[in-house]
Amino acid sequence: MVRPTTTTTTTTTPAPSAPSTATKQPSAAIAPPPSLLRRTASQIAKRVYQFELTFGLYMLNPVEKYIFHALIATFALLMVYAAVSFMPETAKYVVSRGRYYLSSESL
Repeated sequence: MVRPTTTTTTTTTPAPSAPSTATKQPSAAIAPPPSLLRRTASQIAKRVYQFELTFGLYMLNPVEKYIFHALIATFALLMVYAAVSFMPETAKYVVSRGRYYLSSESL
């Protein structure tokens, strides 16, 4: 039995060139810092992503996410309504304290 002969070709790679002694100029200019709007949008997107990961919403489809958010909003609105309806003095006090802390004005 005769085996077919295979021919192999060898290729040589060129030697690496010597580093140049000239100073290299930067290839791209430094990017300006992002605008306030872009940073704010980035922070909001980051918080939404964190919220979805915390509550497992990333695996829901859009309709299920909408239902979940509607339930949370309804619950929050009912809590605010209950606080204002059944504890008006406490609600006024909390609002006045919040106004004081945000504006630093005396009561």
